[in-house]
Amino acid sequence: MGDKICPACKNESNSITNTCEKCKFPFEGSEKDKSIHIGRFISDKGIIADSEDYINKSQKFVGFAAAIYLLRAIIGFSTLLSSPIDFFINIFVITILIISAVFIKKLPFVFLLIPTLTLTTIYVIEYLVDFDIFINGIIFKLLIFGCLIYSIYINLESNKFKKKFNIK
Repeated sequence: MGDKICPACKNESNSITNTCEKCKFPFEGSEKDKSIHIGRFISDKGIIADSEDYINKSQKFVGFAAAIYLLRAIIGFSTLLSSPIDFFINIFVITILIISAVFIKKLPFVFLLIPTLTLTTIYVIEYLVDFDIFINGIIFKLLIFGCLIYSIYINLESNKFKKKFNIK
């Protein structure tokens, strides 16, 4: 007798086992038990779609943040409110944000982490140098930061689920 293919996770299990080795699907259970298990598995598998959705949102947020930083750099430089060092720091941040937004779908964890660490560094420096600069746009900063952190979390959970159930 050959191996069993699990109807829930689609992985092979030894033909003598009563449950799937990966997801614990009850091969010998009642139809109700099987249906409940498949329903839970499908619900849990939603983390993959959630991850993809949040990566798309993060890509937009990071692109929007780059546009805001560009606008801030242009206004600050044209009105002589910022020094050339501030301008070049803004250009550096903009470059990092644009590169991250472009490549976020290729390596989500890396290109979510890079802007998160970059913006965290900028926010800490702003806090230490001038608290008023830190407070300006705090809602925007919290929104971007929160979206990136949550996207990293969802991406990690999705990767754990994929690895556990051998999903590509």
